Amino acid sequence: PMTRLPTLPQLGHLVAVAEHGHFVRATEACGVTQSSLSASIKGLELILVGILVDRSGRLAVLTPLGLGSVEREGDRFFAANFGGAGGAAQ
Repeated sequence: PMTRLPTLPQLGHLVAVAEHGHFVRATEACGVTQSSLSASIKGLELILVGILVDRSGRLAVLTPLGLGSVEREGDRFFAANFGGAGGAAQ
């Protein structure tokens, strides 16, 4: 069976949540609705089989899986969008 991979928009949404620590600010930065961003993150959680963002408080805090995903996949997102590697060391 074919394995689904995260899409670049999904990775961008996760990076935005990580940077802004808040879904509303992330939606503004990405230019999408809150429901679209939330659905994107939920889809990413299904692909990666785990919770990426702790939504229990006022702020959106990345879980260890979420942090690891940003570190692992962030370079792919930045390379695709900005033509180079991100800041994470390999």
